[in-house]
Amino acid sequence: MEKQNNNVAFSEVFGYGFRTYEYLPPPVNTTTFVEEQELANGMYSLRSFLFPRFYMFWFQIANLLGFHYNPYLFARQIHVFVTSFLPVSTFYFTRTLYGCRGVSTISSILVAFSVHLTQLGTHTLINSFLSPFLFIAMTSFIFYIVKTEYIYFYEMNKRKNTETTETSENSCESDEKKTAEDLKKAKPELSAINKEIKPVLGCNRKSFGLGYIKYRCAFSNFVGGFVLGVIIYIRFDLCLLIVPLYLGYIWTFIRFEKKVIILVTQCVVFTLLGALLGMVIGGMEDLYSYKIFFMSPWQWLRFNVLSNKSTVLFEMQNSGDYFKDIFCMDFMTIILNVIAVIGVLVCYVSGEIRTFQEHIGKITTLGLIFVCAVLFVCYSRLAHQETRFLHNFIVLSLIITSFGIHCLMPYFRQYLGNISSSFILCGTVVLYILNCYNKTLPSGLIRWQLQKPEVISTADVNKCIDLIGQRNDVNGAFIDFGIYNTAGYSLLHKNVPLIILIHNEYHEYRRKNSNSSSSLDLRVINRFSDFISVFNVDYLTKLLNSSREYNYIVTKSKRKHEFKHIGYAQVYNSGDCIVLYKKLQSKKERSIKRSEIQMYSSENSTLLEYESNWLFTAGVYHKVIERLEAVLKFDSSRVRTYQMLIASYVSINNMTKAYEVETNCFRRHGTAKCSQPQPKVVIHNEYSRFDSLGHKN
Repeated sequence: MEKQNNNVAFSEVFGYGFRTYEYLPPPVNTTTFVEEQELANGMYSLRSFLFPRFYMFWFQIANLLGFHYNPYLFARQIHVFVTSFLPVSTFYFTRTLYGCRGVSTISSILVAFSVHLTQLGTHTLINSFLSPFLFIAMTSFIFYIVKTEYIYFYEMNKRKNTETTETSENSCESDEKKTAEDLKKAKPELSAINKEIKPVLGCNRKSFGLGYIKYRCAFSNFVGGFVLGVIIYIRFDLCLLIVPLYLGYIWTFIRFEKKVIILVTQCVVFTLLGALLGMVIGGMEDLYSYKIFFMSPWQWLRFNVLSNKSTVLFEMQNSGDYFKDIFCMDFMTIILNVIAVIGVLVCYVSGEIRTFQEHIGKITTLGLIFVCAVLFVCYSRLAHQETRFLHNFIVLSLIITSFGIHCLMPYFRQYLGNISSSFILCGTVVLYILNCYNKTLPSGLIRWQLQKPEVISTADVNKCIDLIGQRNDVNGAFIDFGIYNTAGYSLLHKNVPLIILIHNEYHEYRRKNSNSSSSLDLRVINRFSDFISVFNVDYLTKLLNSSREYNYIVTKSKRKHEFKHIGYAQVYNSGDCIVLYKKLQSKKERSIKRSEIQMYSSENSTLLEYESNWLFTAGVYHKVIERLEAVLKFDSSRVRTYQMLIASYVSINNMTKAYEVETNCFRRHGTAKCSQPQPKVVIHNEYSRFDSLGHKN
């Protein structure tokens, strides 16, 4: 759930809300099959609280200042503010890589107007949040590594200069009239190299004193390493980008010169020290949150890489979808990528390296291509595949695209002139921007939608939930939409009972018992108080009719008539999403009404047994007993119903009732059949893959 980080921060600050398994502590004293499965499969403590604490900090500041705000919208605004710096960090990162203002400017424009990056940057995702910090933190290390190459170039040219000067002086001993200008012409073009590198690195030859190397390099690399250490702790898979890039630069630019060795050693040592401090802070956060040092990185690695659990949960998907989504999104994107490929190829076949900038650019591009290949292959091998995982891959690919475009500009200038080539560059950028933010251009070939076409947009759903949150008479709400498409309690901002859709079932989450020892009223996704199939409309309608809490419904407009006969009337709509409201009756009237309603009927016995399977797994035994006893009244031929009812009574230590049900089963079906395991009710075949995780439903 992309809002899970927001919901975690919200629940920590306000004391209630949803919590997914990624942020749960290790199960202790397990009493239900759900907890046993989480413990056995490692489905807990997969994420560090460092990221949610950023939102928690701003929530606390807003509360301290007495601001009236919506936590969900406030968190997204903060997130967008951070991610809006990605083009800036990309500019400085690219400028450090290539030493070219042209490449860095083009790359920052492409990043700023990328549809993928814009969409990901406006959602509270870890990947998009960390990206600006990641690229700006890597800038320091790469800056000094590239400086070592300058030192090498400078030293080599200095030696060459000395040798050339000595030769010139020896050859001119007999010519006393040799002018100073002639001697200057005999010197190599060291000043030209210095002039070229000064704007690239922001320094000149005099700045390479040992004091400069010792202090400024140490501080900036330590800070950069610290930021990277925190980032890696939050998202351990970012090592796939950082480690190959750093090792590649060290391997490429290491020179056996004294000054070079000193600078590279200091870069590595202080970066590692900073990273170590950052990871120690992350470990202390885990110790505070999960009571175990370095818990979350190890759990993430064990669950997603070392075992096949993520494959079972998410299924293997076609890795070709990544390529099509990023590089073949539409006609304009394909053309832009083809131009970039041509530009890169032209750069590498154009002949010898004439400038220091070309030398750095070619090496850098090869390194970025290698890092992109590593990222693409590794993420394509994972079972869970979403475009958000390739957020940084998209940034790097746009940097390479910028380099390819820039490589073609000299040829355009040569054959078309400066003005025409400038028009071509500006036109390409304008078409790229229009392609990103217009669904259809005049060509009719360039199309893009910010979200996949759906009957109901998530924006409409969240508008309806926000309306409910602004009202003071909310006792409970039924949200007829998937939990992963809504903002949950962080938008509702009311600690009330909730019924919400998850996959093919409605989950009910009620407030915690008043005598609970926990100070937080958390709704863990698989710790529901009731479980209702989408096909069991009869039970759902009766539950809403008899309940004293659920006075608001958010549903599709076409379902309005299904709730009209039980007293709900429309009070708001946004698109095809509507809000229904009914005035609750008094407690006495409601108790009379509930006694008149028959909650279960013989027509949905199969559904009741199916729901009981899941309720039993979650340990909601009183609901299991309710349903199964109702089923046996209508249909006593179900052996598994007897077996589950016996197990439920045993679980609540009611051995008398368990023995009674067992006796009835033996009398009705015989000892042998009642003792033999019976197949469970299967309604959704796609759930069968969860059986390997040990699900008992």
